[in-house]
Amino acid sequence: MRHGWPDPGRVFWQGAAPWGAAPYGHGGKTVGQWGCTAASLSQAQRLSGVRAGATPGTVVTDALRASPAVWAHGSSLAVLPHLARSAYFQCPDTEEAWDVRKGMTVRQMSVAICDAIDHHGLAPRHGFGWLHVDYTGDDVGEHWILAYAYDDDVIYCTDSAPAKIVELDRRTLKGRAKWGSMWKDYTVVRGYPLTV
Repeated sequence: MRHGWPDPGRVFWQGAAPWGAAPYGHGGKTVGQWGCTAASLSQAQRLSGVRAGATPGTVVTDALRASPAVWAHGSSLAVLPHLARSAYFQCPDTEEAWDVRKGMTVRQMSVAICDAIDHHGLAPRHGFGWLHVDYTGDDVGEHWILAYAYDDDVIYCTDSAPAKIVELDRRTLKGRAKWGSMWKDYTVVRGYPLTV
């Protein structure tokens, strides 16, 4: 049985016009380069009804006006909880993020992701898992995707790099995505619960 939100009608590509060339923060990066975080949040806004018509561009526009600041002067490194809050979600502080590098097991994180979505089927849709995935093998994380539904075997995520839905194995938190002609092997290393 599947739990969570329905599949989105469209998965945003972070490099699409008109937002792909827009600044992501104040450090010279664009939404097309570093905007996977904003693309994930815009998908969550649309799926949950928090903001009709949300796009990666509207998320960044709201974040640029937010207080406290999402980006320091001259930086494109976002304070991610501030970014999520500027998109109207509840999000814990950085120290409280899920993180397998800080002793959280893969099983514990998988359970936490499903719990964030709908309390394991015990509540109506509740939120999302905002997931940092590694695809280079260094366990640091290079890309962000949005977990929005799950079943007995798979966690379903929107992915703004290929603009598709990707599947993560619930037992391993690993999956694959095709970026153009190249396959990327994902491993979840960190994440945040986003509550509507």
